[in-house]
Amino acid sequence: MQQQFTAIRLSFHHSLHIGSHREEYDRSDSMLHSDSLYSAIIAAWKILGVEHPVLEYSRNVVPRDLDLGFTISSFFPFFRENAEAKPVYFFPLPKPGLKADKLRRYKDIKWLDLDVFKSYLQAETNKEANPCGNYLTTHPGFIKSKQERKKHLSNFPKPAFSDYQDFMQSEVQPRAYVPRMDDGQADTVIFYIERIFFRKHSGLFGLAVFDNEEVQVKVKIALDYLTDAGIGTDRNVGHGQFEYEMDKFEHFADLPNSEHALNLSMFLPESKEQLSQMLDSEHGCHELMKRGGWITTGDLLSYRKDAVYMFREGGVFKANAPMINGATANLRPSVLGHGDPVLRVGRGLFLPIKIQ
Repeated sequence: MQQQFTAIRLSFHHSLHIGSHREEYDRSDSMLHSDSLYSAIIAAWKILGVEHPVLEYSRNVVPRDLDLGFTISSFFPFFRENAEAKPVYFFPLPKPGLKADKLRRYKDIKWLDLDVFKSYLQAETNKEANPCGNYLTTHPGFIKSKQERKKHLSNFPKPAFSDYQDFMQSEVQPRAYVPRMDDGQADTVIFYIERIFFRKHSGLFGLAVFDNEEVQVKVKIALDYLTDAGIGTDRNVGHGQFEYEMDKFEHFADLPNSEHALNLSMFLPESKEQLSQMLDSEHGCHELMKRGGWITTGDLLSYRKDAVYMFREGGVFKANAPMINGATANLRPSVLGHGDPVLRVGRGLFLPIKIQ
């Protein structure tokens, strides 16, 4: 495979809440979808005054084939024992799932580590893989008996982190919405929010492909801003602040080309013709997700974006992996009339997958 990937690892200072497609505070997503990070980067560029062609579209006319100069995957969990250890990367279980004869044993699996994931892409069976909670992994630290795990966790206060499979945990916390003083008729409302915690040196990672070094520098500028501004929901109370690392990712360099491709991003097809071609396979498998939500910038905080359906991560399509781009949609509500576009970027990052 000819693409040059860069790994971006986010390690969080405290908790994180990622809004799900159901927009329920008491449930957080366990991955950061690519379209959300695209939007955060573009918003950071606008605030910082970074020059980029995407910021020149001040009206509603935005080309569907808008080229940002880079493509990113969604961000998935990674585990690292300490600062010097190699990261253990986890990828979402592809939509075709696992073999039927192993479904009962693997019914809770949601994540495959890098070695197992590469074997899956090449239609091979990794005999060293073992299920451990939601993970299918070859890492020896994850492969423990329940007795060992229970004994180990007893030494930790809540939220408890073992050295391995509990590197990512969640906690539901009550919060209170207190009405403004001039709204004497309203009552205080109690609601609940789920927060995600990561063990030190662990967090979320994603893959990126940059057209050139200039674009990479501009993305770094945006990430530098977002480290303090945060990502996700409730950033004003400290959620989502992070540190990040970037380095080369060469683990997929030896993947052979294929007639089918696996999606690692939220993907929006460029045209009906492209969609028809990508779905023209009996081996295709995919899932749609509705994307929209509230506008979170400027003086439009009380307005909802228009919505669009996108293909989510893990889908299999008939396509040549490096040749797929994706469309950009403008979700600015028509009630607002002309003005700055509200972009939802559907550029997808794909990997070749062999079909047996």
